[in-house]
Amino acid sequence: QDYGSAEDQGKLQQLDNRKPPPVGTTSYASVAWYAAGPAGLLVVDLLMLLLMVMLIIAYEVAMISFIDDMPITTGSRKIDIIIPSVIVALLSCSPDVSFLSKFSIIGLLALALSFIVIVWQGLV
Repeated sequence: QDYGSAEDQGKLQQLDNRKPPPVGTTSYASVAWYAAGPAGLLVVDLLMLLLMVMLIIAYEVAMISFIDDMPITTGSRKIDIIIPSVIVALLSCSPDVSFLSKFSIIGLLALALSFIVIVWQGLV
């Protein structure tokens, strides 16, 4: 079989001799490493961090808009925003949230209460 010219063989040999990406690099970042080198890895990591920050901001804005329309408040908009944010942050820091399964009946009741509130708000 013909695998190309000697120049092509040399280029393939160079590609095979590249050092691997750092240990712990994700598959997506590994593709960037092989495509653009360390700069590509840095750009992909920064873009992923930016994406996560923007998702958190969008989540906070959505949570604020939901809380603003609720009739039950503490009287302070800042406290109304901080309380659910702290709860979400604490749950996000937990490596294993399986302990929440013990509260499944409470979760079902909270879900039922949520549906009742949604229906009530829709009728009023």
